[in-house]
Amino acid sequence: KSEYLHTEQGVDIQTHMAKCDACEDKEMCDDVLSDERQAETDLSFCANIDDLKRIEEEQKQKSGMATEAAQ
Repeated sequence: KSEYLHTEQGVDIQTHMAKCDACEDKEMCDDVLSDERQAETDLSFCANIDDLKRIEEEQKQKSGMATEAAQ
């Protein structure tokens, strides 16, 4: 989670925050985020879903690269 703050551009974080602020599904979001998120959790209601998917994919790629480098 803290990696997000170190890897995303400030303007992107502001955009994500503005979308969250305008969202009417905050309670649903809080419920989803309060639990350990499962891969199959449906986040399609989220206004930031496209960026969340991109960030997740980038983290998977970085994780894969780190594993390969360690071998």
